[in-house]
Amino acid sequence: MHRTQEGIEDMRKMKIFGLGLALLAVAAVAQPAHAACGAAYIVSTTFNVAEYSYVVNPTVDPETEGFNGSTVSPAIQGFFWGVGIGDPALGVGADNGAWATPDWLYTLPGYGASILTAWNESPDIDNCIDTQAPAGSRCQATFVQDVNPDTGQGLFALVSTGDETNGDFYLNQDGNAPINLVPAAQLGILNSVRNGSQGVNVQVSGPTAAGIAAGAYLDDDPACVGAGGGGTDPLNGLVTGYKVRYLVQPRGTAPPSNFAASAWTDAGTGVLALGAPGQAAVDCGGADSDVYLTYQLVLDSGFEAPLVSASSTRTECGPNVADPAERIRIAPETRQKPTTRQQR
Repeated sequence: MHRTQEGIEDMRKMKIFGLGLALLAVAAVAQPAHAACGAAYIVSTTFNVAEYSYVVNPTVDPETEGFNGSTVSPAIQGFFWGVGIGDPALGVGADNGAWATPDWLYTLPGYGASILTAWNESPDIDNCIDTQAPAGSRCQATFVQDVNPDTGQGLFALVSTGDETNGDFYLNQDGNAPINLVPAAQLGILNSVRNGSQGVNVQVSGPTAAGIAAGAYLDDDPACVGAGGGGTDPLNGLVTGYKVRYLVQPRGTAPPSNFAASAWTDAGTGVLALGAPGQAAVDCGGADSDVYLTYQLVLDSGFEAPLVSASSTRTECGPNVADPAERIRIAPETRQKPTTRQQR
């Protein structure tokens, strides 16, 4: 018997939906000890066999780089929380707590990732979203980041969704559109002034709400528009600002490739409003150095993105101005082949 493409697609849908039903049935009837939620309150990107969305990292080659052959990498990470009542500290707030991303984000070979969990699925989940408001008027936010395997740079998606009348949360998009992860825009450098031989003061232009909105999948449910203090904010209050971070490297080395926020020093600017400029005072210890700056998104309830944006252009620091030949040494294997126009 020959299967049509439509038939194969229907079988794939049934496999995914069947997996979801099985896992969520366990969550609904077998509440773990000490789980804070008395009801399951499903969290899923699959509503039914015909309505679903995948989380997709467009930079991943599933066959060579994908996690379990999917269109996300093994580095994917994230968190979910009740808007306005989450807390990054473990044990407080209403959020996924210590319930790690691999426990609630599932993959199938050849496809993207599916979010699939419930608020009562694990005792590692902090508290319960039912403290936010009555069922049918709650809002949950989910933030996911992954890396570009070729550059190490981060991509993100921010999803909000209001609950059903029974308290469940479905993150699938209209028309089964995927939840595509997008790169955060590069931090802009407005000017820099050397601070003697020890450092440099750099003025930066930060990300805008319009720029961040490219990776935002926001529900127009009144609970979500109001819960984050939305109003005219295109991000519904879910991104409260950004922090400037920097990295000091020896003069002439290649640009950074590690974009974990923990690898970058906090510039001490505090949380700046989206679209507002900032100034970072960078201490390079008096050595001839290259400084790169970036930003880290700060979200509702105090959550912070685990990955920073693409780094800025290089800023010199130290007592001496670099010679042109010393500015950036690119390893031969990383050089791009000249185009036909360049060869001429």
